[in-house]
Amino acid sequence: MAQSLRNGFVYYFPIIRNNQEIIASTSYYLPTTDPVFLYTLGCDQGRRDLLEPGIQDSVVVLDFSYPVYIDAIGYGAALFEDSRYYPTDPAPISAISEGVKGFAEGYYQCSGADTQSNLVIGIGTNNKALSINTLEQTAAHGAAWGEMVNEVNQWVQERGMFHQVQAYGASDMELDWNTPLMTRAWISGFESAGDNFLIHFGDASGCPYEDNPTWNCNNNWDLEDVWYVSWGAPPALPLPLIYLNNGVHAQQWAFISKYSLENHGFRLNFTGVFTQSYFCEQFNWSSCERTDNTPKEAYAQLTAELNKIPGAAQHIRWKTDIRWIHEAEVTQSSVSGTEIRSASHPIYDEISTLENALQSSVLSPDLKTSLETKLRIYKALASMIETSMQDPAPKNNQ
Repeated sequence: MAQSLRNGFVYYFPIIRNNQEIIASTSYYLPTTDPVFLYTLGCDQGRRDLLEPGIQDSVVVLDFSYPVYIDAIGYGAALFEDSRYYPTDPAPISAISEGVKGFAEGYYQCSGADTQSNLVIGIGTNNKALSINTLEQTAAHGAAWGEMVNEVNQWVQERGMFHQVQAYGASDMELDWNTPLMTRAWISGFESAGDNFLIHFGDASGCPYEDNPTWNCNNNWDLEDVWYVSWGAPPALPLPLIYLNNGVHAQQWAFISKYSLENHGFRLNFTGVFTQSYFCEQFNWSSCERTDNTPKEAYAQLTAELNKIPGAAQHIRWKTDIRWIHEAEVTQSSVSGTEIRSASHPIYDEISTLENALQSSVLSPDLKTSLETKLRIYKALASMIETSMQDPAPKNNQ
């Protein structure tokens, strides 16, 4: 691990560096589960990866809003309303599943001759307690969400697309929206459905950081709670929102990574950064004057903060920026083949990182169990990817 003294700080650089610029993907607040519409959004991402030089590796979060339970539909999500004058009916789990499949199919088909770029779809909800407010229902919703991720991945595998598209669960777990007890209950339910990853794309509101180490996290959360929902829980992977232009969000997450090192023996392994600059361009809210970090700015902020901490510096895999969907805006354009380089699948880097981390003798028992589970999930996904590569689905233009 290389060191450099700059501006009074010692920066620690990971030995392995990514020499290719990480291109930000677009994530979506969705008012619909229409698989035809979502196919067009997935197609957009596929075309982008086809036309970009080299091999792309991205995450797209499809956010379907807060969890609901309604007798008529069972468990589902509220969806995002375009206007209070045009309310959106909640969607059942089954409809969300079909919409995500449409997105996956669109990506795969429109990536065309590119047979090596990879997309992880985060099937997103959040932890707002607006419709479900008991521990039992919260856990049951998490279990239903996890079962949906299982079902989508099985479908993608059977279709021969898994080597390029995988589904993870995702939740925008924000501290002010619910208690740590309820949020943990949802994660426990999700975990009970089987081995799936859960992307946490939420915040660390009010939590301490280097310049304000005595702050308390909001809403009776503590650092252990935030650590658990982000990384400590066996399925959890952190994709934190880094909105603030002044860098405080990045500083808070670096502080939590330091907490993980000091209390559990290993850093938070960040999957990427999550921003809302596109959303801010759409709505131009006053709060956006201070929360419209671009993906590049957020990535630079978090990387710089982690590089100050021995053992926290790392390669961050993804950048994604969210926008609000009003209507289909997919541009139809011709696509052509592009030269594809041979390379191993990006999931093997994650496996290597965890295998190395598990060699440490200072891991806390909780984190050791969590990392072992994450490694098992990654290896199971890798096996499915290898099977999919042996019998890939044909593409429309091949």
